[in-house]
Amino acid sequence: MTKTRTTVLAGAVWIGALASTAAFAYTMNHPPAPPPAQAAAPPRMVEAEPPARPALAPPERFIVLPTVEIVSQLPRHVPVAAPAPRAAEPRIRDISEMKCSKLMRLEQGSGGVQVCD
Repeated sequence: MTKTRTTVLAGAVWIGALASTAAFAYTMNHPPAPPPAQAAAPPRMVEAEPPARPALAPPERFIVLPTVEIVSQLPRHVPVAAPAPRAAEPRIRDISEMKCSKLMRLEQGSGGVQVCD
């Protein structure tokens, strides 16, 4: 896009944002309009008795148990076991003890690589 098109597009976005902000501010600061007058007669208030509900009995598949209180003793404090002895660290071998191939040059970059068993 050219610089002119980009500027026009940015200006259009800013104008839209300002218009949206103005509409929102007007809506929030304007008192609400009264509801339009209704031509129909207002609904009549009729008091009706709520329908009678049958008493709810627990279903037969449930068993009602009495309340139970569980009492226990305080837990005993058990001493923490001594930490396990650490395994001996492996001995670091010298490169002269390993069976290594000759140093091979890398095809790209500098340096070389050596494969050891």
